[in-house]
Amino acid sequence: MKKLSFLLVLFCLLISEKIDGATYYVTQTGNWNALTTWSTGGCGTFIIPATTPGPGDNVIVCLGCTLTVNINVTVANITINSGGVMQNGGGSTTNRSVTVTGNLIVNNGGTLIQNSILNATTTLFAGTETFGPSSTVVVSNWSSLTQPLITSINSNFGSVSLNWNTGVNWWRNNGLGTTRTLGGNFTVGANCQTYLDSSNANITIAVPGNLTVNGALRVKNTNSGNVTMNVTGNTALGAAGTYSGIFSGNGNFVFTTNAMSTTAGGTYNGIHLGTGNSTITLAGLFTCAGNFYAINSPSLLNNGVPVVSMNGLAYTGGVFILTNGHNVGGTASLNITTNAGISFTSSADRVWLLGASSVSGNNVTTALNLTVGGNLSVGGFSTCEFKTSEAFGAEVITVNGTMTCTGANTLFNGGVNEASGHKVTATLGGLVMSGGNAWFSENGSDSTLITVNGNVQLSGGTFIIKSSTGYARMTVNGNYSQNLVGSVMYMHGPDRLGAATPGNNFTDLRVNGTFTQSGGVMHFDVADSPAEQRVYINGSAYTISNVAQMLRAGAGTSAYFARIYFEYPGTMTYFRNLSHNIRQCKQAIRNGCTVNVTSGPFQISSHNT
Repeated sequence: MKKLSFLLVLFCLLISEKIDGATYYVTQTGNWNALTTWSTGGCGTFIIPATTPGPGDNVIVCLGCTLTVNINVTVANITINSGGVMQNGGGSTTNRSVTVTGNLIVNNGGTLIQNSILNATTTLFAGTETFGPSSTVVVSNWSSLTQPLITSINSNFGSVSLNWNTGVNWWRNNGLGTTRTLGGNFTVGANCQTYLDSSNANITIAVPGNLTVNGALRVKNTNSGNVTMNVTGNTALGAAGTYSGIFSGNGNFVFTTNAMSTTAGGTYNGIHLGTGNSTITLAGLFTCAGNFYAINSPSLLNNGVPVVSMNGLAYTGGVFILTNGHNVGGTASLNITTNAGISFTSSADRVWLLGASSVSGNNVTTALNLTVGGNLSVGGFSTCEFKTSEAFGAEVITVNGTMTCTGANTLFNGGVNEASGHKVTATLGGLVMSGGNAWFSENGSDSTLITVNGNVQLSGGTFIIKSSTGYARMTVNGNYSQNLVGSVMYMHGPDRLGAATPGNNFTDLRVNGTFTQSGGVMHFDVADSPAEQRVYINGSAYTISNVAQMLRAGAGTSAYFARIYFEYPGTMTYFRNLSHNIRQCKQAIRNGCTVNVTSGPFQISSHNT
């Protein structure tokens, strides 16, 4: 009787083990079909079993171990612990998969790599899934372009990396980030092309970690609806990365991130071939070596406007455009809280904030607000352009720090279409030019109003207040200094093509500090214009050396060749011998130049050239 009872107990235990299944632990990195991969004694104990796991069994992947599923197998439950990795299919066995009939759990810190081409809905994700907020799912292979990752998945995700090589095709991933949310980083790998929504609904996607695009990502594809994407961490685009918030659809786009970087060749589009407003906010620095478009819709009518804000800009290449689309009467904005550095490194580089004057024969009347809280610097490749606006709308430029030009071309109101000329209002903390060319109004304008609250220092390059029609006033509240033989200043000068157009309206330069010209040339006018040009000196000292020149081309038809007003009360003193200065003054008067003097050291040479 005792022997019979013992056999009955043993039989029950065997039945119980068969029903509940055995638990196998991955204690060494290896393939599923290798006995040495497994232990039945726990994560810290190496007890090699007689067989590998099968139907009804449980699998736990331990810290520091990688399990590769290289056979077709079915189990009840799989748990991937923190620091553990399971690769479903690998190497030459991508047509193999594990089928999970119970629970698939990826704990925080665990990683699941889907490298199988078999349908995950009926294999890997056939049961119930749970992904920890800091777990990672990597998709290196998938079964179908029309099957989203979230199909049959019951859980939200942690970090997700889509690395499937889709070639020229697009992988439909509707619901990723919305129906199933993200808990960490989101990565689109090289050669992967995917979109996250093709509905007409408004969507909001949060990325609590970083966004990395090395392939191609369209958030909303082809249909209407607003898109909001909030990236808590940083955003990075690789050399082949392309991001489009809204592609070929109608809707407003809102994007926030911390810092952002684009590698040469990468392209960021807020709205691409679509219509709507684009609002892009960076809490940190934008390091731009690739292409950036807030709105990239060069052939569509009735578009919205971009509003872009960032803490700082470090531009070293690519195409930077707020919008090249059509808009009637809106205002585009670029607000940079600290410093903006623009350094062109290739002849193909350009920064055109408003990049179109007309679309399909329709004028773009967008206005522009550019605000830089710190310094603005422009330099680099000599043929490249930092251009504020091609459009017909007025522009307001504010640089609270110093604007510095060391190379390249800086153009305000610089459209290719001369008819798109517009009003310019610019306020600078200071202006320093040592190279390059700068126009504050390159096209015709009803008015150009420039205020420099600090000093102006010209030691090289060419500075032009205006080069076409319209009146201009430049006020320097600090000191004006021009030195070196190579520096050139035009009150009315040639355009970027070298053409000199007569100006019908006056140009005024008022200096409220000291005026020093120890080198270079100041041109009142490079064309034989009917208007006069005037310089007002309100500081306590005026100095011009023998090598410096003040010139004007032609006498025009105005009553005066040019005028210099000395408004600071005091006594006028000549630096050189009296007869020399009298000869110069007589020559200036013969050329039609009138000098009204109430004070100041003074010497002037004026030539009718």
